[in-house]
Amino acid sequence: MPGMPLGGPPPEVLVSPEHMAAYAANCRRTLHYAVNGTLLAKRDHIQHQIGRLRARMLEVAHVKGVMEREIQSEASEALQRLESSESLKMMRIQREVDELARHADAINRLASEVDAVTSAPDAHTAEFLGRYRAMYDACDRLARRPLPEPADVDASDFEREARLYTAAVKERDALSRLLEVKDNMIWSLLDQRREMQEEIDNLKSQKAGLFGGGYAAPGESEGE
Repeated sequence: MPGMPLGGPPPEVLVSPEHMAAYAANCRRTLHYAVNGTLLAKRDHIQHQIGRLRARMLEVAHVKGVMEREIQSEASEALQRLESSESLKMMRIQREVDELARHADAINRLASEVDAVTSAPDAHTAEFLGRYRAMYDACDRLARRPLPEPADVDASDFEREARLYTAAVKERDALSRLLEVKDNMIWSLLDQRREMQEEIDNLKSQKAGLFGGGYAAPGESEGE
């Protein structure tokens, strides 16, 4: 039989219907495992990521609400403590003011009485001399009368209390950040574990697709 001329078309390959059916079945299996093994696994991974992010959004909103209520509660308690401390300080100061005012009023009354007596025309009479001793003793008593102890009130107490409150808030915020880092690490480890399991499942699916039939997919030689 004479050979084909150089540059001519290759000889036609006759393929039996059984061969074509087996080849088509192998292609269907390959596509099935490609979709169900890789794409669906990726889809599941995406859906998991979306679910995780939505859960994180709910977590953020929940934690924000909890922290907001705690801050409002703590701020309310701090304001109540400030108001109570202010009331106590004001009461101590007012008590000292009242005591000093009574002392000053007593001095003013005696000074007015002495001024009236010493300015009267009969300042040298026996009546004046009889009152002199009592007024002099009153002057001596008022002069010797001790002033009230200064109220133990320090406005800087408010600043110290505010610093303590601020320090407590900072410490709580630091603990919250540490807990957030820990949660992120746990999420990352879980994601890595799931991705490794998905890779293992993909390899199993691809292996089953490659060895499930005797024919290769389109574009692949039968010897591969």
